[in-house]
Amino acid sequence: MRVQITLKNGVQIEVDVDKLSTARNQSTNELTRLNWVTPEGWKRKLHTINLEEIVAIVVIEDEDI
Repeated sequence: MRVQITLKNGVQIEVDVDKLSTARNQSTNELTRLNWVTPEGWKRKLHTINLEEIVAIVVIEDEDI
């Protein structure tokens, strides 16, 4: 599957993942954790990201991957 991450400045990043998990602060709803597993044969790999800059995360199921 792919994950599309949108940053506050409008930039969108697409990466390949096998698994994705997130956590949010229950009081502020702030994103506090983003964990992923990169698949073998990846074409786009997320190395690091600033959680404070993320405004949206979309999971894209793609049968061609």
